[in-house]
Amino acid sequence: LHVEYFLPGVLMDHILDGDGSAVVIHSEVDDYTTQPAGNAGDRIACGVIQPSGASSATVGSSPSKK
Repeated sequence: LHVEYFLPGVLMDHILDGDGSAVVIHSEVDDYTTQPAGNAGDRIACGVIQPSGASSATVGSSPSKK
């Protein structure tokens, strides 16, 4: 899977802040109301965002649903 997404007006300085950044993809759309995940369904993918050439990040797994 290869995805490219452009966010006009967003700078990498905004994303690559001191505590790190990640992306999580859910199986459904966000309802923009329910917290914390917007009632967006199961987590189907995730990834760490870091500058190219950075040292490897620790990769974890999504918690299972109870």
